[in-house]
Amino acid sequence: MGSDGITHPHDSRMPRKSVKTSIWNRFLKDQIQKVKTGDRYRCLQTFDTFQPGYLLQGNKRYLNLCANDYLGLAADPLSMEETRLLAEILPVGAGASRLITGTLAIHQELERVLADWKTTEAALVFPSGFQTNFGLISALTGKGDAVFCDKLNHASIIDGCRYSDAAFYRYKHGDLDELNDLLKSKRPHKRLIITDGVFSMDGDIAPLKELNDLAKHYDALLLVDEAHATGVLGRQGAGSWSHFDLQWEEHVLLMGTLSKAIGCQGGFVCASRRIIDYLTNYCRSFIYSTALSPLLAGVAHYNIQRIRTEPQRMTLLQNAIGIMRNGLRKKNIAIDDSPVPILSVVLGECKHAMQCAKLLQKKGFVIVAIRPPTVPEGTSRLRISLSAAHEADDLQKASEWIAKIIAKEG
Repeated sequence: MGSDGITHPHDSRMPRKSVKTSIWNRFLKDQIQKVKTGDRYRCLQTFDTFQPGYLLQGNKRYLNLCANDYLGLAADPLSMEETRLLAEILPVGAGASRLITGTLAIHQELERVLADWKTTEAALVFPSGFQTNFGLISALTGKGDAVFCDKLNHASIIDGCRYSDAAFYRYKHGDLDELNDLLKSKRPHKRLIITDGVFSMDGDIAPLKELNDLAKHYDALLLVDEAHATGVLGRQGAGSWSHFDLQWEEHVLLMGTLSKAIGCQGGFVCASRRIIDYLTNYCRSFIYSTALSPLLAGVAHYNIQRIRTEPQRMTLLQNAIGIMRNGLRKKNIAIDDSPVPILSVVLGECKHAMQCAKLLQKKGFVIVAIRPPTVPEGTSRLRISLSAAHEADDLQKASEWIAKIIAKEG
């Protein structure tokens, strides 16, 4: 006890508990051992740097088949040069949240371009895509409301729904009949339907026309996560909504990221002016976060303009998809027809997927094994992500090695 009469943590007379037997230490040890036992242990793999479509480590160059840099813009020489030029006039950090002094002209110009691209009335940018989904779902819904969510939606959507006080209903993947039954049987104050535009693990596209019809019938908002569709599908790469030639309406919110095909970092939502105004005042992840880096906002703005004016990038991406798909099919690996650069080869058990990924990397191809809880039990897989920057010969070789190693390890 100190001179002030209070027992302090460092007081030698306090009972001491060995760190080795503390509750927290046992918990952490047990949880780490649990994932190791189930072949789900994850650790960080470090590379020196990367080039469009390729990873560099020491003196070795790997074909990168697991990034989301679909158009090869993240390290594109022209975009890198523009970044250097922008760094002379734009600060790296915003210095404050958007509602204080963190909003610069470049943020508003980026939002204007995003809204124009997605053909909505307005847009709002966030520091990350996860932050965007998490914040806007919990801002839009609360006690007495209901959220209807595809079971294979991204984790940021699931977590946003759980954080909200709204009732949370998950329907079987793509099952419109089950969704309709849920919408019909529940009587909430407000309804919000949420779907990925392109599902990140399987690469399939949501039935947006039918979902839009249901949203209108039940007076619901429809939130579409276009993270993996933006820059990939639709007119000028505008996304999955554009892919189906759907007209934007005020009940639709189109969310996306700046970190995939756009090759930068950040998140955004495009919607009606009224919804954007509401989110500016009620979305906690927007209000209480430092604004997106002005420099990154400038780079994202530049890359979006490139996507819209350089259609050859989307053509190169489709060519890459075709080469890999056809190469795998020739080796009797079933791959669906899809314009999406995500090809999923389901192997089943974690150990099988991990071993195949390890052997492929030794051959110069980086494909990370995707395991539960990211995907359902028994569906561990090689998730192949393609880029406009991939060279045709390398893709052909990769398809051959993927087939060989799967057959050998199977």
